[in-house]
Amino acid sequence: MTVNDYEDFDDSTKFPQPVTDSPWLITEFGHPRQVPVWESESMFMLTVSMWMRHYDALYAHPEISGAFGWAAFDYSSPEFNTPEAVTAYHCLDDIYRLPKGFAAYALASQQDPDLYGPMLHILNYWRRGTSELWVASNTEEVEIKTNGKSLGRRRGTEFTHLPHPLFRFPLGDAFQPGTVEALALRNGQVVAREQLRSPQEAQKLQVVTDDPSLVADGADATRVVVYAQDKNGTVPPYEDRRIDIQVENGRLLGSATAHLEGGRIAFYVQSREGERQPIAIHVSAEGLGATDARVAVEAETQAAVPYSPFDSRVESLKFVPAKW
Repeated sequence: MTVNDYEDFDDSTKFPQPVTDSPWLITEFGHPRQVPVWESESMFMLTVSMWMRHYDALYAHPEISGAFGWAAFDYSSPEFNTPEAVTAYHCLDDIYRLPKGFAAYALASQQDPDLYGPMLHILNYWRRGTSELWVASNTEEVEIKTNGKSLGRRRGTEFTHLPHPLFRFPLGDAFQPGTVEALALRNGQVVAREQLRSPQEAQKLQVVTDDPSLVADGADATRVVVYAQDKNGTVPPYEDRRIDIQVENGRLLGSATAHLEGGRIAFYVQSREGERQPIAIHVSAEGLGATDARVAVEAETQAAVPYSPFDSRVESLKFVPAKW
C-alpha cells in the first residue's frame, strides 16, 4: 500500500498517517511552502526542523517500508496557474543543484561515516545574534569555538531516532561577530572541522566550473557557478546584484545577464563541434570587478553512438498535439 503524506508543517504528531500495521510506502512527503535561497535563516531552520522531524518519525515506524521526500531540486513548474512555467522553490537544493540554507546538509549528515567519511556543517551564517547554534554531523561528538574560545563538546540530542542526531549548542550571549568553528570527533579524535567568518560586504567574484575540460563534439557541457565573496572569501548570503556574462569559443546556455541569488548563480557552457580553442568565460559586476575562467576543449576520440532501428522509427513519427 502507498500514500502521499503532506501533513502539517509544524505538527509532528500528524506524521506519518496511521494506515496499516503491514509494510507500506510513503510515495511523497514534504510541504508546499516556498523556500527560495534568499529566505531568512529562521525559515531555513524551520525547514531543517520539518525535514528532520519527518525523517525521525520515519525511523521510529518500522512498519514503513520507505518514503520519498518531495523534493531534491527546485524545478520549473506550471503548477501555479501562470501563463509560463515558473520556479517551484519547495526543495532542498536550488534549480542549479546548489544547497539552499541548511536542510540539504542536515540530510547529508545521515550518511554512514565508514562508507562516505565524516561530515560536518554549521547550520548558521554567523551574521547576527542567535541564542543557539545547530550543527549537523555524522560523528559522535562536536566541539564549538567562538573567536577561539571553546564552548565545550556535545553529543547529538535532537531527533534521536535518526542514525545521527543533530547537535544543539545554547549560546546565551556568546555570539560575537568574527569566527565560529566546529570540530567533529570520532573516538575522541578530530576528524573534520569547519570555520565560518561573519559575512561582510562583497568585494569580488569567483568563477568555478564543474569540469576542467569538454569534448569538442558540439554537445558536451558543464555547469559554471559564480560566487560573490567578501575580503575573507566568505559568500554574503543575501548578495543579489546583477552580473554580465561573456563566453568565447563556446556556447553560453543561459542569459548574458543574470542576478546573483543568495550570493551565487550558475549557468552552463557548451562546446562547439570541431572547435578546439579553450572556452573563455568572462564575468563582471558593478562594484565587484571582473574575473575569468577557462575550460579546455579536447578532440572527440569516441565514435558517436549510432541510431538503432528503433530510433529511426521514432524519428519518423509525426507528433500530433492532444486536443483537450
